[in-house]
Amino acid sequence: MRYRPRRAPRRRTAPGWAIAALAVVAGLAAGCGGDGDPAPGPGTDAAGAGSTTTGAPTPEPPTTEAAPLGELPIAGGTDAEGQPLPPPLHAVASLVVSRDQPWWPYLADDLVELDGAATAGLVAELRAAVAPFTAARIPVGIELGLGPAAAICATDPALLDDLEAAGHVVGGHAERLADILRLGDTLDRCGRALGTVSGFGALVAPSGRTPDRGTAVDAMQILAVQDVHQLTGAVSPACEALGLAAPTHAYGTGADTAPWRSAWSTGNPCADRADARIVVVDQATLAPIGAALGGSDRIDAAAAATIAGQAEQALAYCADLRYRTPEELPAPGIVTWGFTVRLTDLFPAPAAEPPPEPDDAVDTTDPADGARDAEPDPDAPAADADPLTLLTELLAALGEPAADGRLVWTTAERVGATLRLG
Repeated sequence: MRYRPRRAPRRRTAPGWAIAALAVVAGLAAGCGGDGDPAPGPGTDAAGAGSTTTGAPTPEPPTTEAAPLGELPIAGGTDAEGQPLPPPLHAVASLVVSRDQPWWPYLADDLVELDGAATAGLVAELRAAVAPFTAARIPVGIELGLGPAAAICATDPALLDDLEAAGHVVGGHAERLADILRLGDTLDRCGRALGTVSGFGALVAPSGRTPDRGTAVDAMQILAVQDVHQLTGAVSPACEALGLAAPTHAYGTGADTAPWRSAWSTGNPCADRADARIVVVDQATLAPIGAALGGSDRIDAAAAATIAGQAEQALAYCADLRYRTPEELPAPGIVTWGFTVRLTDLFPAPAAEPPPEPDDAVDTTDPADGARDAEPDPDAPAADADPLTLLTELLAALGEPAADGRLVWTTAERVGATLRLG
């Protein structure tokens, strides 16, 4: 993937239908934020104050595929004996950088007062989270929420240059309709276009309310006006909750493996329409799975195994398709899989310290307990690795199918460009 230097914000031109939609968009923006017309987030241009350089050597960019943008290989080719190979599984990874309060690390929704310590922690955690992907030469879509995008653009815009130089792609994450508009303005001020967005599940069911089909169409309409090209994340569960047909290749794989071009303009954002422009790339979620499913409230070995198992099943599904021509593959003819992970799940907040005991508390500890506790319990389970280590191990485990071509790490941008060729 070539390094893309910082560019001036591009002018977005809306199609004819979008002019009439702007009034609807403005009304939604005013109503969803709760504060009237939201102010755009702060930012700096390419020469603006706050730019910094790290001085660190530029790592070798991730490798996706030799084909030009928009020409992903669909068929698998043949082996040395002339037998057909499975169609490649195109894998897309995303890192969501957002918290429950979309304005974090700012102190309020007006994006005026910035928490300096929180911003420094954000930058450090983001660099650490991206490092395993860079080391494995895997491009990751970095989907910034409104607050993180504004904070980085205001204080350390060179960080985004570093990430793109390493082969990654900067996108956005929005869980409120109004934030799509503000996020687009913020990234424009930072010299980037809002090309890929995640957060559809929260957009169609704001504040935990019942998913609404009209809201889903409104969300797609605002994305289209903002010239968004791709939507990523666990979109199919939201489509299923809406009672709409989910265009998936699941077939028992345990993962949604079909991208689609959203037919939102005809009222069904979950249906594939060949001439549609917004491409949806479904992803699994690397997240805590809870004790009921054999895990815990953090990313643990069980959570990582769930994602690895989905990848294995999706590869088996591709193997079942090896004797089909691209025309015989389920529409739209390309098999994808991928996962998304939140920065907050990789770096969970530390547990609260227990309150101190009063000075006059009576010590009832048996002195012999210390000696007993000092002896390790041979039957105790081994301490689980931290989430970032588990992510690193997961990417390494996926290196084998990537090495032999069965799995091709790519980006949502390439998948979208490929589908729009037709």
